[in-house]
Amino acid sequence: MPCVTLNDRTVRALAAPSKGRTTYIDKTLPGFGLRVTAAGAKSWVVVYRQHRHKRRVTLGTYPLAPLAKARAKAKKTLAAVVQGEDPAAEHRAARSAAPRGRRTRSRRRTR
Repeated sequence: MPCVTLNDRTVRALAAPSKGRTTYIDKTLPGFGLRVTAAGAKSWVVVYRQHRHKRRVTLGTYPLAPLAKARAKAKKTLAAVVQGEDPAAEHRAARSAAPRGRRTRSRRRTR
C-alpha cells in the first residue's frame, strides 16, 4: 500500500490501476486511505489490525463523501479501535441482524 499525502488535488489525480485495486494510505493519518479500483471507483477506507487480523472499514465513496468528512469519520473509527472496539465486526453484525428483503423475480413468466 503506497503512502501519499491525501488532499483534494492528489485524490483527483490518482489514476485507476490496470487491474485489481490499490489502497493509498494517508501520511498524515495512518490507517486512513483511499481505495481505487480498476474501474475507476474511489472509496474511503480505514485499515487496522484487531487480534492479529487485518480489518478494513469502508467509510463512503468519493466524490459523494468529500475528503474532510471522510477524514473526520476515520478519526472517530480509529478512536474506537484504540478503545478496543472492532468497527468491522460491529458492521458485519448489524448487517446480519437486519431483515432481508423478499426475493422477487425480475420477469414474470408468460404462458
